[in-house]
Amino acid sequence: MTTLEVLVEARKLIALPEHWTQNVFARTLEGNPTATLSLGAVCWCSVGAIYKVSSCHNHGALAALKKVARTSLAKYNDNHTHAEVLSMFDRAIQKESK
Repeated sequence: MTTLEVLVEARKLIALPEHWTQNVFARTLEGNPTATLSLGAVCWCSVGAIYKVSSCHNHGALAALKKVARTSLAKYNDNHTHAEVLSMFDRAIQKESK
């Protein structure tokens, strides 16, 4: 997958608030932390979503998000709202589309 494809798919994965989380990469339906690729995972943080859709550490997608966030992605995800995180993805997608 290209960086742009990973960003688009990761954003889709966390588009609904109930599919997004903070403070861990992924959670189960019960809210317990779980592995990003676990079959029981139902919500992900921004970094976890990248790992989920690319099945690895997609350095291009992570770098594109970090450039927009201007801080660590985990810190941005954990200290901003769902809408702000989606906006971060939108800005990174826009830059990658050029």
